[in-house]
Amino acid sequence: MLFVLAIAFLLLFLSGIFQLFQALWELRVGSNRNAFVGKGMLGVGLIAISFLVPYLVMFMSSVQHVQQANLP
Repeated sequence: MLFVLAIAFLLLFLSGIFQLFQALWELRVGSNRNAFVGKGMLGVGLIAISFLVPYLVMFMSSVQHVQQANLP
């Protein structure tokens, strides 16, 4: 499980960094402001989600334990 968590974090984080670099390139070219804003927001969102992945896994694990405890 820890390996899957690490891979998910790494992929989300790297794709967020890639989107931020694409946004900076769009800003440098200066042809499309909407692409800059969209890619920048997507990159920041992916990085934020990558840092939330461990908490989501802990939440799902706790929900599973509560469901097992409530079985008759």
